[in-house]
Amino acid sequence: MDLEIETIEQFTPLIEEENQNYNSRYQVYYGGRGGRKSWEVARAILIRAMRSRLLVLCTREMQNSISDSVHRLLSDQIERLCMGYFYDIQKTTIKGINGSEFIFKGLNGLTVDSIKSLEGADICWVEEAQSVSDKSWQILIPTIRKKGSQIFITFNPDLSDDPVIKRFVENTPPDTYITKISYTDNPDCPDVLIREAEYLRKVDYDAYSHIWLGELRTHTEAQIFKGKYKIESFEIDTSFGDPLNGADWGFSVDPTVITRCYIKDRSLYVRYESYKIGCEIDDTPDLFDKIPMAKEYIIRADNARPEMISYMKRARFKIKPADKWEGCAEDRVSYMRNFEMIYVHPDCPHTAEEMRLYSYKVDKRTGDVLPELVKKHDHCFVGDTKIITKTGLKNICDINIHDLILTSKGFRRVIKRYNNGLKPVNNYLIQFDTFLLSLHCTSDHLIKTTQGWKTISELQSGDQVYLSKSLMGKHTDYIPEKDIFQEVQKECILQFGSISMIKFLKRMRYIIGTKIRGTIESKILILKRNLYIGESMLKSVILKIKNGLISFIQPELSLQSNGTHQKLVLSGIESMGSGHGLTENIQLESVKFAGQSIKQDTQKSQNTVILTVKHKRCEIGESQNVYDLHVEDTHEYFANGLLVHNCIDSIGYSLTPMIKHKTDTNEWY
Repeated sequence: MDLEIETIEQFTPLIEEENQNYNSRYQVYYGGRGGRKSWEVARAILIRAMRSRLLVLCTREMQNSISDSVHRLLSDQIERLCMGYFYDIQKTTIKGINGSEFIFKGLNGLTVDSIKSLEGADICWVEEAQSVSDKSWQILIPTIRKKGSQIFITFNPDLSDDPVIKRFVENTPPDTYITKISYTDNPDCPDVLIREAEYLRKVDYDAYSHIWLGELRTHTEAQIFKGKYKIESFEIDTSFGDPLNGADWGFSVDPTVITRCYIKDRSLYVRYESYKIGCEIDDTPDLFDKIPMAKEYIIRADNARPEMISYMKRARFKIKPADKWEGCAEDRVSYMRNFEMIYVHPDCPHTAEEMRLYSYKVDKRTGDVLPELVKKHDHCFVGDTKIITKTGLKNICDINIHDLILTSKGFRRVIKRYNNGLKPVNNYLIQFDTFLLSLHCTSDHLIKTTQGWKTISELQSGDQVYLSKSLMGKHTDYIPEKDIFQEVQKECILQFGSISMIKFLKRMRYIIGTKIRGTIESKILILKRNLYIGESMLKSVILKIKNGLISFIQPELSLQSNGTHQKLVLSGIESMGSGHGLTENIQLESVKFAGQSIKQDTQKSQNTVILTVKHKRCEIGESQNVYDLHVEDTHEYFANGLLVHNCIDSIGYSLTPMIKHKTDTNEWY
């Protein structure tokens, strides 16, 4: 009864049962026109409903009549695939001979009670999901609760604030397959659509990006370069000036990129770009060499990575750090807008995208355009996030220009503090070996790991992150008991059966003397070695563990008539801090690690410690005012103890000498 149909790679999780994403809870397909998203999902659901009996809910936000639904699309596919022998197309439903049924409902106006009848749905297809309200999602998702049930989502993106973007693109849930599709991915896209798309690309790149590529719609009044750039082919000849090369260094989701542009007749021509996300240091010379004769001309690069500049110099590139000054980002924008036109060659698609997205901030309450630049990745924190300054801890919202704050390179001056307005903020709880850290921030906030920069949403168990020694030693809550209790309980049950058995009490002194004490010694040694905790904190930790252990076993002890067992257990707990060489081991480890520390003479090793993430949990929060900092000479600073990243726009690095000259003299260079 199954059909053999051809599809493209992005849609194989819909059809192929052996695909690892075939049974994913969420399958999300979004992008521009001509990508055949709805067409493929309709075919796949029809085939699945032939394989087994399914109840399929087809829904959207507004459905005033059956004509507003995907009923017609499914009917057309039944005819196209010759499934008429199997499906009975009725006025308001579609039924299969095996008992499968398709029902069609609008989400607007549904309540928790009125949607209860849909709890048995096997598949829910949400079409035009860009229009679905947050309230509708809150009602729908818990309703589709049958074991193994799935939710398929298709939409053409509209605005960045749409709930479907926040829920599934920016904060992708676990067990989700998500892919972006456009007409360029569709091998069967009709020629008439391709011609329409290419025409719009030439005359209105912003509209083309939104309609045909599925990019988010921008606030046109806020677009800095609207009407100031064109995507157009051109060739470089002797009438152009010398090439101007600029480079920026990538961090996780940010790309490493080098561009080459020219100035001619008061216009700027961007001819080449070489671009890569996740570029390894060793691969950077090859990336730069994709620009013709890259080693022959000066490259001006972001000065926040002096080690990268030194590395590229050793690779024989003529590279210099680009100057920065207070307000340099705004000066770059002003200088570039003074060109009569900016021509971007089609070989530079990422530059074209930057031109489209580069914009001023918009007040979400009033819609007014604000005189502040939007950075590509606003890695933002709530106002009470703690920043280490030269004079002590301060909330990020209270940081002032010229304050000295702690970075991996020591204390550096704040050039600017950004108030990035209201943004969705989550509470991320990061469990380390001996403590729990909480960070309220946006999902794209960057954390420095030993494998490079990662967004906090990408952070996972096993990642090793950089933390501040001074902050971790003074301002964290240590909670080692929970892990130890769970380990001991598991061990006891494994060895002696039920925890209430008398053998448990008879052997508890042995467990405390070996398993628990060994675990505690290991944890305390690691804690002291990594964080330089003092003896007072050590005693506090031991006391906390002892009190916790007593509370843990007291209910069992109170049930026993034999007081000898109680005394043995309590005696074992009381002596664990002094017995078995714990104090001597700690002293020995402290001396050994102190010797190692003397050899570590870099500022970075003095300020940071590397710890392993054991577990991360995300609690979805509400929108709050968020902030970020621009720090001189570095992209890094400590926030709530974690080493984090601030993103500085670098599109004008190649123009820095001319911008600086114009800023100093107020003349066109």
